[in-house]
Amino acid sequence: TPYQPEISQGILQLIYEYQTMMASLCGCDVSNASLYDGATALVEGCQMALRQTGRNVLVIDGAIHPHYIHTVKSLLRVQGVEIQIVSPKANQFRSDLNAIASAVSEQTAAVVVGYPNFYGVIDDIGSAAEAAHKAGAMVVASSNPIAFGLLRPAGELGADIVCGEAQSLGVPLQYGGPYVGYIACKKEFVRRMPGRLV
Repeated sequence: TPYQPEISQGILQLIYEYQTMMASLCGCDVSNASLYDGATALVEGCQMALRQTGRNVLVIDGAIHPHYIHTVKSLLRVQGVEIQIVSPKANQFRSDLNAIASAVSEQTAAVVVGYPNFYGVIDDIGSAAEAAHKAGAMVVASSNPIAFGLLRPAGELGADIVCGEAQSLGVPLQYGGPYVGYIACKKEFVRRMPGRLV
């Protein structure tokens, strides 16, 4: 614990710089100081959308990391959340964005998309985001932040919340760690965001 004020101030500055970098990478207004890992960051993003909309259904792209989908199912089933998984296009490893858009209803809290998806495919998530927003739902993008060095950020393509695993930005993996989840969002949703903000 950083008891000395000089160390505390340095840590505050470091967290602020990290948050600023992540928000900029994601095309969002604000990012938090970190979460446990990418899978639980996705759960937190889904919970933000559930709280914000007051709805109870999630439409999830089946081309997201399978461990992330299992984590969402495990942690949200006890809350009675209805989870609809939309399978990727057969033999193409592409997200079926038309099927995702068709699955959105007035009960949908969020559409969860991978950008890029688990297989590395880059789809234009704008159409799914448009369908979600038209129905009053939010868009949660599960993304690798390294991709935003070349791609337009998910926040600029209509995602309200961008989350994922940021380990690729830091120390190499050793014995199963370290991992660091990230989550960023538009300014109007900052009061729903978990964790610390500097």
